[in-house]
Amino acid sequence: MSFPFDWKQLDCPEIRRAAEWCRDLDDFFTSIEDLYEKLSNLPAEKIQFVGEEEIHLALLMLADGLLPSHSHAALAKILINAFHEIRSKKYAVEALYVKPPKRGRKSTAERDSWIILHVARLKLDGDSTENSYEYIAKMLSVSKDTVRRIYERANEERKKKGFKRLP
Repeated sequence: MSFPFDWKQLDCPEIRRAAEWCRDLDDFFTSIEDLYEKLSNLPAEKIQFVGEEEIHLALLMLADGLLPSHSHAALAKILINAFHEIRSKKYAVEALYVKPPKRGRKSTAERDSWIILHVARLKLDGDSTENSYEYIAKMLSVSKDTVRRIYERANEERKKKGFKRLP
C-alpha cells in the first residue's frame, strides 16, 4: 500500500514543523511514508514501534490525523508503559503532568480512621484526651504526637465541613 497523500497538498502542521528542523525534507517525508506503509500492512496485534524515532514519527502522524487507526492502541500501550516507568522511578515530567510522590512516610486513610474512631470511643468512655492518645500510640507503636495530630486534623476537617466536632 503506497502513501495516499501528496505532501505538497496535505495540511499537516505538526509534521511540517518537525520537518523544518531536518536538513533533508525528502528524507523526513520518506521516513513518514515508510512508517505509514509498515503500519498499514500489519494487523493491529502485530504492530510494534522500534526505537525513539518511530515513536516520535507516529506521534506526529497521530497529531496530524495520519496514523492508521488500528495502530493507536500500540502507541497508547507505549505511553501507558512510559507512565508506569516514570512513576516507579519517581520522576517528575512536567509535560505529562506527572509529579513525584511526596517525601516521607505515607499516611493510610484506614489507619487514620481507626485512630480517630478509637480515640473518640475512649474519650466517650471517660478517659482523658492525653490517656487516649497514649493508649492508642502504644497499641500502634507510633508517637503520642502522631495520634494527636491525626485526631486534631480530623476535628478541624469536620469543623470546616460544618459537622459536629468529635468528643
